[in-house]
Amino acid sequence: MNRRYLPVIALSMPLIAASTQIVMAADEIDRSANFNISYVGAPAAYDPPFSKNQFQETPYMFPVYDTLVRLDAKGNLLPDLATSWETSSDGKTITFHLRKGVKFTDGSDFDAAVAIKSLNRAKSDPNSLRAGQLASFASFEAPSSDTVVARLSKSDANALYTLSTSSGMIVSAKAIDGGVDLANNPVGTGPYKLVSSGPQGANYVRNEDYFDKSQNQFAKLAIIPIADSKARLNAVLTGQLDAGIFQAEQSTYEQIQSMVKSGNFTLTAFPGPNSVPVWFNTKIKPLDDPKVREVYIGNRAG
Repeated sequence: MNRRYLPVIALSMPLIAASTQIVMAADEIDRSANFNISYVGAPAAYDPPFSKNQFQETPYMFPVYDTLVRLDAKGNLLPDLATSWETSSDGKTITFHLRKGVKFTDGSDFDAAVAIKSLNRAKSDPNSLRAGQLASFASFEAPSSDTVVARLSKSDANALYTLSTSSGMIVSAKAIDGGVDLANNPVGTGPYKLVSSGPQGANYVRNEDYFDKSQNQFAKLAIIPIADSKARLNAVLTGQLDAGIFQAEQSTYEQIQSMVKSGNFTLTAFPGPNSVPVWFNTKIKPLDDPKVREVYIGNRAG
């Protein structure tokens, strides 16, 4: 496969919604190489607000689309299309300062007006399946071409994390207005461009104009669906794949640990697109104490 890197096993930890980011040092990568990674399901559609299976389709959309903010492998918020942001003291206003000079793969420019058009489409379109996730956002405003202001109806600690998911993916306004079939022909600012998609997976080529070269280190990317976790892992083990994504609780976990110990594979753990709610009865002790609840959540997350 003409590779100068160890095969990767990406382990998804079901903590919070996040994009999948696998990053390697640029000097370890042959930028003319292809990268083949496997996921559990096949792609179906690429228009973020109308994706019927967010869990299954998001990994196929992230190579194409960017968000205002993204998450790293540890769940930390990082700049993406926004280079910085501030949250008001009451938690109800978030001001984003946008990256300049970014273009969509259809050649159109990214700016604040485009961003809020995309976000309002996800929030307010009658057919949007992401509207509920954006319910705490009262409005999105563009006071200047490089500033977006998000106003919340109430403080929401998950607001920025929500915008890092497919709910916050920014779509080309030119494509929206032009009636492009975005479900099959996505147009974003992301590190890759979709070439083909079907039951056998999706194929992408590098977006040569992308602003962050660390995010598109391979010339071509393929995401191949293999539903059976053991078959997926065996494909990585035998070199048919460069990487595979697995749930931490699956039966392959012990074999993954053994493969990593061999020194021939690397393991990247990242927050997966799941959330696990924890309900407390705050009328009983010691759960009536917020500090006790914080300690409990901290221990579980760690």
